[in-house]
Amino acid sequence: MEKLTCTHGRKDQCHTGLDDMTKKGLPVEGQQERVELYAERHSNKQNIYTGEPLTGQDLEDVNRDIDRSRIGHYLVSFQKDKHKV
Repeated sequence: MEKLTCTHGRKDQCHTGLDDMTKKGLPVEGQQERVELYAERHSNKQNIYTGEPLTGQDLEDVNRDIDRSRIGHYLVSFQKDKHKV
C-alpha cells in the first residue's frame, strides 16, 4: 500500500501527498490498463474490482445506467438531425 504523507506543497509533489507521483495529473504506471479493465468489466455487468457477475440492486443500477446512456445518445442524435440546415 502506498504511504500517504502530508506534504504541504513541497516542491515536485502532488497535493494529494502521494510520494510516487512527480507531476500532478499524470497517470501512474498501470493506470490506463486498470481503467480499461474496469470499463470492460462494467460493460460486461461485472463487479469492476473482482470480476464477479453483478446481481440484485447492483445489476439493476447498471442496467438503468445503460438505458439512460442509450436514451441520451438517441436524444443527442435526434437534436442534431432536427437542427440540420
